[in-house]
Amino acid sequence: MFKKIAATLAVLFTATAGFAATETFTFADAYNGDLSGYHSSMTWTGDAGGSVDVTAHYKKGGSSYDALVGHWAGTGLGVCNKMGKYGCKEKHTVDGAFKRDDYLKFSLGYDATITRITFSDYGKNKFVLSADGAKSHEKYGKYTKAWMGDVYAGSMFFIGAKHKKSSFKVKSITVDYKMNVVPVPAAGFLLLAGLGGFAALKRRKTA
Repeated sequence: MFKKIAATLAVLFTATAGFAATETFTFADAYNGDLSGYHSSMTWTGDAGGSVDVTAHYKKGGSSYDALVGHWAGTGLGVCNKMGKYGCKEKHTVDGAFKRDDYLKFSLGYDATITRITFSDYGKNKFVLSADGAKSHEKYGKYTKAWMGDVYAGSMFFIGAKHKKSSFKVKSITVDYKMNVVPVPAAGFLLLAGLGGFAALKRRKTA
């Protein structure tokens, strides 16, 4: 009987090593009760309880600079790279206007694959998608509302403007990842030790 219990525990410990999970982060919702605003960074919670940190940047002349994440309920996330006294002084979308290529950085903190992006369109919607800094260029035509294509893996994803006429906002991203379910090892070891002691006691009684 002891061997059967030990075998069952071994199966349970190995079977709970991990399983695939999917999570969607929707940026077109209100953020902490606010329907719109500009932020140096944002932290969003997905439909499975995970989180992603979002920051905004732009490239100009071969260098990268920080910008503000613009958020609007209903349309999603954009970038403001030139803030004025009364608000953003340029397009508050992810765009390539004024020789400044905007991009959003999504930091998960764990390895995942990005499988879907939805957009709000304001231009040609040509974008660059990269994972952990390795560029993978994707070209899409005007008014494309969603992207589902090759899978890109990493812990950080970058979605940026590819063309000077690019102009869009990111409404949501969906990622797949491996969820590790770690059993409480101390409880398992205690149970095995107790069963071992029980077996030893039984042997002494039958001797």
